[in-house]
Amino acid sequence: MLTRLLQFYTAIYAAVNNGGEPAGAEGFFKSYLAFFVVIAFYIVGWAWKRSTWKKLSEIDVDSGRRQIDWELLNKERARYASWPWWRKFLSKFF
Repeated sequence: MLTRLLQFYTAIYAAVNNGGEPAGAEGFFKSYLAFFVVIAFYIVGWAWKRSTWKKLSEIDVDSGRRQIDWELLNKERARYASWPWWRKFLSKFF
């Protein structure tokens, strides 16, 4: 919400102070296009899911989370750390 308010401010400022000449409504709407994009995505999302904003108490971020085998992960990191520099470089690409 704060970003939209700040973008509104910069759109107004750009429309009024565009090199000394006002840019008018066209300049304002070009600068403030994100507002309409956000509203369009909100409407499409609501039509698709038929739900509006969720409360924090309704959001579940824990179900479906996979458990990490830390022992295996640390072994892989140690194996990677023992490689020479050229193999580390090639492993980034292949």
